[in-house]
Amino acid sequence: VLRPGEVARYTGGVYSIYFSAQVGGNPLELDLDALAVEPATGDLLISFDRDGVLGGVVAADEDLLRISGEQVSLAFDGSEHGLDTALDLDGVATLASGNWLFTFDAAGKIGAVAFADEDLVEFNPVAATFELALTSGSHDAAWAAADLNALDAAATPGSWAEVLFAPAASAVAEIASFVELDVVRLGSAAGELRVQWTTEDGTALAGVDYLDASGEIVWADGDLMPRTVQVALIDDDDLDPSRVFYLRLTGISGPGVLTGPLATLTILDDESGEIAIVEIPAMDSTGLVLFALLLALAGIRIPGVGLGSRRSAALPSTGGRDGVR
Repeated sequence: VLRPGEVARYTGGVYSIYFSAQVGGNPLELDLDALAVEPATGDLLISFDRDGVLGGVVAADEDLLRISGEQVSLAFDGSEHGLDTALDLDGVATLASGNWLFTFDAAGKIGAVAFADEDLVEFNPVAATFELALTSGSHDAAWAAADLNALDAAATPGSWAEVLFAPAASAVAEIASFVELDVVRLGSAAGELRVQWTTEDGTALAGVDYLDASGEIVWADGDLMPRTVQVALIDDDDLDPSRVFYLRLTGISGPGVLTGPLATLTILDDESGEIAIVEIPAMDSTGLVLFALLLALAGIRIPGVGLGSRRSAALPSTGGRDGVR
């Protein structure tokens, strides 16, 4: 179920909620007007159809927010650039140059650039300059009566690859020497593709719980084989709760886009293993049922364990009915 203000992600035949504006406490009526993914970082660029607050950041409907993992920042402040606050940012797209394309819900002016609601304005976020990228009416006079509400500046369909962690989350015991996670290239195999990766602290800290690491992954032209990222873990004798750190993909270079740039890794403490009994079905003709007693995590001292039976469908008995306690 997809509600207003939410972004769905489609990967490997499975849909999932990638982003929800309601997480920040915004009203259900708040909807997204503009949406894009920045290829170099995998960050999500969004604009609401009205004023809203996300992650403590206030954004008007002519502004653009950047969602980077759990971090929210203002990527474009329309009023700061002299944009009429009555305007609404209807569409955004990212270009290979790093520039952005904008389309608005009505005619207006930004800087020295005048535009109609069917035109495209190109913004250079580094130089903070604007230029008219496309005057739709010049291609077809009928477009002048239309309003351009969405756009996508992707290359030829199917020519870009998706790069992501698979899976996007994993858990590992602290006693393990390292944790591994795959990075996959999906879709097009055309062209050389490079991407940087790095670790990020969460409740788990580099130098305390794991060793800080980073690197570069390279796919040659025609290569779709997964790559494995490995991070060393630090084992200690302390009794700790589970801790989390992250792996992030950044700086993609080549014909690709980051669609899953963040992975969550949970470190399970090995000083507090849970004990589990694995039940094994048995025929009553065998005369004996066996149970496997397992420690949830390896590497801990085995405590004394008391055993007993519990009445369920089978009734303990000394008369041979179901079992003997």
